[in-house]
Amino acid sequence: MEAVDRAVLDRLADELGDQEAVVEIVRGYLDLLPSRLDELDVVAGADPDDPEATRPRRLAAHTLKSGALLLGANTLAGAAEQVEYGHGSTDEVRLQARAAARDWRRWLATALARNPDGR
Repeated sequence: MEAVDRAVLDRLADELGDQEAVVEIVRGYLDLLPSRLDELDVVAGADPDDPEATRPRRLAAHTLKSGALLLGANTLAGAAEQVEYGHGSTDEVRLQARAAARDWRRWLATALARNPDGR
């Protein structure tokens, strides 16, 4: 099973009328992914039940979820949503993020092979 629904990326390219724009969006998401995953870590010693202490984690999870949905990574989005609402595992988010990143890179390779002038 693929971690990324390529039909979502193709549909986004159709809606935008520009596959190069989607290539740049995917590249940007991949560039930000490591820092977003790092933001999932709660500060050591913070109370996991304190909404203010977990706010950065919830915000990072929300951001991961939103981008993942836009770019066809529904399993990653679901895992991030669980963390956003105080459930789930950041390890699962990381696992799904690795799988999605692998699929996005494959999609990028295909897209760039079709249009080698893409940046």
